[in-house]
Amino acid sequence: MTTTNIQPFNIVSTTTITGFGIDGVDLQVFVSAKIRVNLFNSAGTRVDIRYVMLEGDDYTNWGNND
Repeated sequence: MTTTNIQPFNIVSTTTITGFGIDGVDLQVFVSAKIRVNLFNSAGTRVDIRYVMLEGDDYTNWGNND
C-alpha cells in the first residue's frame, strides 16, 4: 500500500456520557485534590477517563456549596 501526504485535518466524533464514577483522589491536605473521573455511556462501558484538579479558591471552597 502506498500513502500520499495530505494537509492535516480533524475527524470529530461525539460520545454521549450518561454516567460517571470517581475512583481516585490524590489529596494534598489544605492545598489541592486531583480527582480521577471515569465517564460511562448508556451501556455502562467506560468511554473516557478525565482528571479534575481542585486548587486555590476552588479547593478552599470545595464543600461549602452543594
